[in-house]
Amino acid sequence: MKTVLIVLTVLIIILSISLHITLEIEYDILKNFGKIKVKLFKIITIFSSGITFVGEYLNLSKRHNKVVKIKIDINDKQLQFFNDVGKYLKKKITLLNLNINTLICFMNPNLSCLLSSIINIFVSLLFSKILVMNNDVKLIKNIQTGFRQNNFIINLNASILLSIYDYFWAYLKALKNKIRREHEKNGKQKRMQKCK
Repeated sequence: MKTVLIVLTVLIIILSISLHITLEIEYDILKNFGKIKVKLFKIITIFSSGITFVGEYLNLSKRHNKVVKIKIDINDKQLQFFNDVGKYLKKKITLLNLNINTLICFMNPNLSCLLSSIINIFVSLLFSKILVMNNDVKLIKNIQTGFRQNNFIINLNASILLSIYDYFWAYLKALKNKIRREHEKNGKQKRMQKCK
């Protein structure tokens, strides 16, 4: 009996631990190349990859020239699953800080100014929406504009707090939705076969 209580206590402690996750994304739109890195507690790198977009695929380039292709399709089962997980986690995640840096340079000064203004407005609206929900978050915006070369680089750094329990709960709810969708799809196929 004591062993069961100890195991349950340890399990509850593990599930209640809050994870400090840091996300770093840098993407050069003109060269179609970027980097993504996810760190745990600002020290342990749990994911690191290069990113490129080819057609309707997101390519993640890992070490040893291994490329993982992810199809960007709204009706894709995996994408729907991740959307469900994100939807359930959205209210449980605590955003600690968000830092958005952009470098927008074009030989055409009108284009540089126009894009800089649009991105500045978009980021300002995003920050306003975030501050309505959480006024303790640290937000930094740095929009740089240039006219001597062609560069369009976006850099995003974000830190969040997330408990393991909340993640597993969102994962299980998303899994339930995925099974329900597959069951409904199979039911429709059976009904259509009967009609034929």
